Amino acid sequence: MGANLLFVVSEALGGVKRGIFHSFIAIMAITLAITVLGIFFYGLVNLNNAAGNILGNLQAEAFISLVLPDEQHPQLQENVEALDERLLVVYVSRGQAASRFADEFDPDLFNILKDNPLPASFQINLPKELLNPDSAAAVIRKISSVEGIDEVIYDRDLLKLLHSGRKKLTGWGLITGLIAVLLAIGLTFNAARIKISAQSETVQLMSLLGATPRTIRAIFWLQGGMIGIIGGIISIILIASITYLVQLRLTSGIEIVMPYFYLPLVGAVLLGIFGVAIAVGKYLEI
Repeated sequence: MGANLLFVVSEALGGVKRGIFHSFIAIMAITLAITVLGIFFYGLVNLNNAAGNILGNLQAEAFISLVLPDEQHPQLQENVEALDERLLVVYVSRGQAASRFADEFDPDLFNILKDNPLPASFQINLPKELLNPDSAAAVIRKISSVEGIDEVIYDRDLLKLLHSGRKKLTGWGLITGLIAVLLAIGLTFNAARIKISAQSETVQLMSLLGATPRTIRAIFWLQGGMIGIIGGIISIILIASITYLVQLRLTSGIEIVMPYFYLPLVGAVLLGIFGVAIAVGKYLEI
């Protein structure tokens, strides 16, 4: 068993070296495909993280009618919370609203005005499940319909922008990634086909010396895995380098993450084996 495994590894490594040009083409194809996929994958992960942080601070504000007595505000808050138990509703009194306005704008304004013109309000945090344009609009309509609520405002444009950005990046990533994967499979398949043709005499000799069809197939599959390992390592280096360069250009406090950093390597190995396996199944005659 050990001798057979050593033979498979030795022959696979020798096959990669003997067809170095075609191995190089396959490695570059896999590197390109996995790098493109990795950039889009990690880009989407980081965009989702950034969008989640922004949306986590996104609030709707429901202004209470000025004619509604203050003592009825707690009941109104209960009515709003009853619309959806996931809503986080915080009451802001007229005095608190005036104090915040003075802190942000003109502290002397209320010395000029006799009365506080600002209404009380509810600051409402929407759950993640509702942080998309359609769901948010639906719950805002419900809140607006509650008697005693004058107006509800929220950053609709920002929500649409983030949602649209996610969808576009995902769509382009899938299309570009699919093209890159198909290209890599095609080039790996073609390289394996040429290797099989060039090593036909070697394959026949191995068969005569007692190598089983499974052993011979394993040699070619392992070649695909080796090509994938090299391509995967190069991809990880490229993705990490691009991430580092982008990080240098970002403001402090924004961090790019690379979770599951081993995924490019796994994907590259699977891609290499898959491309070779197709060629072996079609062209290897034993």
